[in-house]
Amino acid sequence: MTVQILDNILPKETNLKIIKQLSNVRWNIACDSDKDRFKKIFSDKNSGFSYATFIDGKTPGDETILNLFGFIIFDIITDRLKIKAELIRIYWNMYLKKAETEPHRDTDSTNFKSVLYSLHATDGGIKIENDFYVDKMGQAKIFNSNLLHQGFGPLNDNVRFNLNIIYKEINESK
Repeated sequence: MTVQILDNILPKETNLKIIKQLSNVRWNIACDSDKDRFKKIFSDKNSGFSYATFIDGKTPGDETILNLFGFIIFDIITDRLKIKAELIRIYWNMYLKKAETEPHRDTDSTNFKSVLYSLHATDGGIKIENDFYVDKMGQAKIFNSNLLHQGFGPLNDNVRFNLNIIYKEINESK
């Protein structure tokens, strides 16, 4: 399993501006399906919250400045990796203390990559397969979307914000 790590994607002040925007969105209980959302409310396991701003080339609601930030982060990552890629999804996540997602895969396909971008440093993080990666402000963790992973809220910090991007690399063969 390979996880690529890129540091210093955006400056601290820009990350804080994104968090300020996220403080005004209508969060959804993080869940794989709408029918499971209600069950999560009464579950003893807090899964955190998500806010989707770009899915399969479309914005599900109003155009948002969050997409602009997401596109810029995506462009910086693909530029640094020196790849061409198609953006599939932008999800913003918020975890409160002790929240954790179910272990999951973003897709079952081997053709997609996931990015977990940390907007600030916390003692929370992501477990990818058997390795835990703590949040570091401005850091992107890139991995195959079909790898089993799990998000963890902070234990000591109040909240954890991050961005999840899914993309498909484009092979430009002639």
